[in-house]
Amino acid sequence: MAAIFQFVRNQIVGKASPMEISIKYTFEGNQGVVRSIVFLQDNVQMVSGSDDGTICKWDCETGQLVGEPWKGEYQVRALALSPDGKTIGCGRTDESVQQWDQGHKWTDDGRRLDGS
Repeated sequence: MAAIFQFVRNQIVGKASPMEISIKYTFEGNQGVVRSIVFLQDNVQMVSGSDDGTICKWDCETGQLVGEPWKGEYQVRALALSPDGKTIGCGRTDESVQQWDQGHKWTDDGRRLDGS
């Protein structure tokens, strides 16, 4: 049984009734330990980053991988979503920070692979 707490401004203001929590989906596709996830603005998709260097986009309604994983050479340690929801920031263990546009892939030096 899990206890669910209600927080307001980091203060516990109440405790919800205990309920049983079950796993909706197990997302399989990352080959390494998943270190970071971020939900996209639509709350229907999320992105995971792992030690195998991949960033995977998932459909939370179906549990399925969306498109091909974005691959990098170094482990992913952090993910962040831009305010407009179009770009994902990625921090890797080689001390680099990369940006990934949901519609395009970017090279390590910041150029889009489609040449623009």
